[in-house]
Amino acid sequence: MILAFFWRWLIVIAAAFALGGCAVVSEFKPSVAVRAMTPDEYVALRRGDLLGKGKLSALTVQTIRVTGLDERACAANASLTCIEALTMMKDLDGETRLSALAELWLQHAMSISTTVPNSRTASTSAWIETARHAYAYLFFTGRSPGERAFEERQTQVRDWYNYAVQKTVTQLFGLQHQALRAHAGGAKAVFRLGDWVLRVDLNARLPNDATTPRELLPANVLAFQGLRGIYRRDGLGAELVAVTDAEPISLNDSDGSPAGNERPRTFPAWSEMPTPNVTVVLRFDALTVDELLASHELIVGVYDPLVQDYLQLHGQRVPLAGNFTAGYGLWLARSGFNQQSVRGLFGRERGIDHPHLYLMQPFDPRRRIIVMMHGLASSPEAWVNVANELLADEELRCEFQVWEVYYPTNMPVPASHAAIRQVLAAALHHFDPDEETLASHGLVLIGHSMGGMLARLMVSTADQQLWKWAASDPRIDLDRLGSTRSQLDPLLRFRPFPGVDRVVFVATPHRGTVVAGQGLGRWVAGLIRLPLTLLSTLGDAFPARAETTAHATILQNIPNSIDQLDENDPFVKATSELPISDQVAYHSIVARRQANGPLAESDDGLVPYRSAHLDGAESEKIIVSGHSVQETAASIVEIRRILREDISKHRLTAADSSSVRGGSCPVQR
Repeated sequence: MILAFFWRWLIVIAAAFALGGCAVVSEFKPSVAVRAMTPDEYVALRRGDLLGKGKLSALTVQTIRVTGLDERACAANASLTCIEALTMMKDLDGETRLSALAELWLQHAMSISTTVPNSRTASTSAWIETARHAYAYLFFTGRSPGERAFEERQTQVRDWYNYAVQKTVTQLFGLQHQALRAHAGGAKAVFRLGDWVLRVDLNARLPNDATTPRELLPANVLAFQGLRGIYRRDGLGAELVAVTDAEPISLNDSDGSPAGNERPRTFPAWSEMPTPNVTVVLRFDALTVDELLASHELIVGVYDPLVQDYLQLHGQRVPLAGNFTAGYGLWLARSGFNQQSVRGLFGRERGIDHPHLYLMQPFDPRRRIIVMMHGLASSPEAWVNVANELLADEELRCEFQVWEVYYPTNMPVPASHAAIRQVLAAALHHFDPDEETLASHGLVLIGHSMGGMLARLMVSTADQQLWKWAASDPRIDLDRLGSTRSQLDPLLRFRPFPGVDRVVFVATPHRGTVVAGQGLGRWVAGLIRLPLTLLSTLGDAFPARAETTAHATILQNIPNSIDQLDENDPFVKATSELPISDQVAYHSIVARRQANGPLAESDDGLVPYRSAHLDGAESEKIIVSGHSVQETAASIVEIRRILREDISKHRLTAADSSSVRGGSCPVQR
């Protein structure tokens, strides 16, 4: 009985095998197994690719498998034979084929770049092929980019395109630097690379009238210390920093004099930041995918991400990628401001002795201006995170451009104020001589510490008050001025600076500080040496000691910046009573070291509350912090709040006015 049952099963199994009974095998040993994936495995399967994991993505490997190509050959250094075979498979779905080809070309370009010496031309051509096939997937398949907006595959292909553009452009820059140098004015540079014809379409104005960069650096390879965040916008294009010949003032700059005789290079009273962020897009003007893949012409489009946020490509509205931090961070990292500002304070060689105005972007007539003024022994580095985070805010970036004042902080406060006022007025007149643009109206001043004192003078009225101070100060001899008395008038008599609507005072000693008049403050003040250039305006007004007129002795008698921060200094007392324009809204950000205790008795380590407080302020924000409160997150949040409030009020005012209108969002192309 048992034997008969066994023989019946044996006959069934044998028959199944004879009939090709694979199903029987699956009953005993399944050919498809299943297990649960970890979250890391799931993400790697969906998003892992050559750029992230160093291996072909799962969808590209799947395409290779289902088309019967040699998986090992295709996955190992991207055999050109595999690329050619996949190219010929016209019956394969267009998205599937083009996206796989884009990654295979990416692998081939990476392989050439690392294994073949002296291959820049060949590797650049491979990078162009990567960009071309990615571009074909994005714009020449059955579905639009918007229809694939939530698909991981489109994100992968966009990243391959952006990376290929970055590699293409940086390598082209090295290969064709002289050709790019010849690109000037509005003409389009045209040059060749093998079979390719490339045309440069420059839509971004380089700073300080530069015609081409000196360096072109990928933004994504720059890592910064001292910045709380790197801010960028996702989209199409390679994010780069264009370093122009107009370098910031640097401790290492010289005029070519022999060692030991270096002198800092001189610059105009204002300049645009020489390291702007740019976004580059490779455009292929074609009507069909076949035309695109057969063409050997492309356009290298260069854009300013602060000016443009979208492109119109093949009937699609495409977000333009943008980096808003890299250029700013690189400028500060290479500036040498930190050491230079200290040298300038003590009047040492290669310090700063004249104010300079830095524009954080090429002048934009459609954006209002924020003017930032740093404090004692400081520089634009005081605003490193403030400016970075304001530019990261889309609404604020749309409305404002940032200008930063860099000035010698050893000068007497009235001299610094007069010089800064003159530089700012000259820059505005240069860019907008008829005061017709939005930029000349609705200025916002933000001043920290002594910079806040300067900002207050910018919006105050002084008629005879400061002349009375000068007449009563024993360090100043007005009788010696005679007919040159008018030399001091711009320092001592002024009206509110035109166009300023709002001021933010940050840890500002409006009534001075006790620290400046005692101990360490007096010792530091004694070390300060004023620049000889100050004598051109003030020399005749100050008596020399011991009947000598030596320049050094005259300068010893002039009150310097620390002298005028002393709460007992008559200049501080006089300026604290100057009336602020009733057309200007102002705000205070005040720091206190300790959260506990009476506010009126608090201080930030340098400035007491009683000095930083201003009656009539639209708002007063108290933050637990030391004196460098401007860099705290709470302070930046408050500044952003104030600026948003200003935008709302300015738009309401502009809507009722027939003069300058608001609204300065980036344009599209």
